[in-house]
Amino acid sequence: MSNKTLLKNFSPIFLSLLCVLGYSFFAYAVDPAKMQFTADTILNMEGTVSGDLIAVSGSQCDALDILGKNLTVTSIPVSGSFTLKTTKHTNALQISPSGEKANLSFSTDNLINGEITSYVLSGTSANVIWGVPKGNTRYNVKANSLIIASPVSDANNRISFSYDKLATPQTFTLELYEGGAAFIAPAKPDVSQTSASSESGNVTLSNAPANVYQIAISRTPDFKNVSWEAFDAEQFKTIGNTTETLYVKFRTKDGGVSDVIIYKGSADAVSSQTLTDGDIVKTQKNLDVYIIKYKNNKQYKRLILSPFVFNSYQHLKWGNIKNISQAEMDGFATSNLVKETTDTVIYQLFPNGDTGERKPLDTSVTHDADSVYEINAVDRDSYKLED
Repeated sequence: MSNKTLLKNFSPIFLSLLCVLGYSFFAYAVDPAKMQFTADTILNMEGTVSGDLIAVSGSQCDALDILGKNLTVTSIPVSGSFTLKTTKHTNALQISPSGEKANLSFSTDNLINGEITSYVLSGTSANVIWGVPKGNTRYNVKANSLIIASPVSDANNRISFSYDKLATPQTFTLELYEGGAAFIAPAKPDVSQTSASSESGNVTLSNAPANVYQIAISRTPDFKNVSWEAFDAEQFKTIGNTTETLYVKFRTKDGGVSDVIIYKGSADAVSSQTLTDGDIVKTQKNLDVYIIKYKNNKQYKRLILSPFVFNSYQHLKWGNIKNISQAEMDGFATSNLVKETTDTVIYQLFPNGDTGERKPLDTSVTHDADSVYEINAVDRDSYKLED
């Protein structure tokens, strides 16, 4: 197996298998499958917490690649199948090819609170079992936006169907049958009043949402190798004594996942506070004010050019500016890409004091789409358009 096809990060569900299987959780098989999963294996992908997505024991394919949010499973054999498990379904998606080998591609953008909402198949034909939000409910299955089946889910919240037009890749999506209403993800817990602070060296959670039953705590923003734990308000009232930065999020029984609460541990008193998406921050030694945001486990800051621009945003209040340490400020990547809310043009900004220039970005050039901020017209026009 080449390095390309190896899982970049994986964790076994049953640790005792480590001693039995040694360095790998895969065993090679004779054709038609070159790779066989001999244990349930966690797929650590961008946008997931450890355990959110699992390749089920017995799954077969010729190659499996993970790149950021994207999973590609190549050549699932006709004699076998490939199965994904999530926090909501032991059989979230099972592909059993017929005719010839099939290929599956999937993005964690389409893993919403334990539900796989979309994926792509190619080959000739395949039998599919798909976990859905509700049992005993009729759904429409669409292939490239056309309804190809309307099965009723069983008591275990699964539908099954076959499709034989996979010569070209087909994107499969799901909607409720009645009225064609699309699946609506459960509401995420409100953490607007939740904070993590330090008292006598102990990190304390305050005002956790009342409707949560699980918590995840991580030292890194991607929550890599972190599992959900049962949440008890008294047990987690004090997390522990630490000066590290901690990332915390919650999950409801319906599968709604909260925004991330960040505890910024530091010897500097000004940094022991919670920062959330949309906060306005500055350092004590610098007058520059920034708006911060979190997107796909990345952290950005954008300079507010002047007090005039600041006041053009009615939701921004001078009294809400948070002082943070320079080290914390440096942890946010500076974004200079913006678009006005009603415009489609992305501009690159070149600030210079209380003025600056902007020029349209050549979007054919690779850029970080997550770093693009939406701004108002006053903010945009405060930068002179470069000739």
